[in-house]
Amino acid sequence: MKIYNWIDHLFSTKENRRKFLCLVLIVFWIWQNIWQIMVFFQLSKLTNYESLLDFSNTMNLYTSSILLRCIFNFISHKGFTFKVFLNISLWEYIGLFLSVIYLISYKSKNTSICVKSYIFMLILSILTVIIGFSQGSLSNVILILKGYGIICLIVECLIIVTLLKAFITKIDDYVRNICVHEV
Repeated sequence: MKIYNWIDHLFSTKENRRKFLCLVLIVFWIWQNIWQIMVFFQLSKLTNYESLLDFSNTMNLYTSSILLRCIFNFISHKGFTFKVFLNISLWEYIGLFLSVIYLISYKSKNTSICVKSYIFMLILSILTVIIGFSQGSLSNVILILKGYGIICLIVECLIIVTLLKAFITKIDDYVRNICVHEV
């Protein structure tokens, strides 16, 4: 019964439920960004055809990220197909849906920074694929992918720092709010 009361106490107010949802969403997006950082780090290390071939052989390891799966699908089909939506799991749809609801309901500086960074990376990804497909030599494609990897790695690091800052702040607010209600 003590566990039930403790859980009930954690979600006793609307503010506590909102902060808990925010913490879950931040963890979801940190998980997505960790995979993206690993891919962009690998892209930034491309030097020649062999490293590009090694990267393409290990692309299946990085399919835990929604953005990366969409980009890989776009590259492999040379365009947009609705198969992208079939590759997204139910939990990821729930995470995306809750993120959109949270974004609409509670506008904050951190979410604004992250959303603008993701929009920038999405536009950059589309431009990179289009420019990469139009290149005449493989060395130009490798150079474009390496530049793309470096730019996105910097953006991803900024997003991770923003998310970690928001996570620490939300945990502090959540704990402080729970401690206030205990007294």
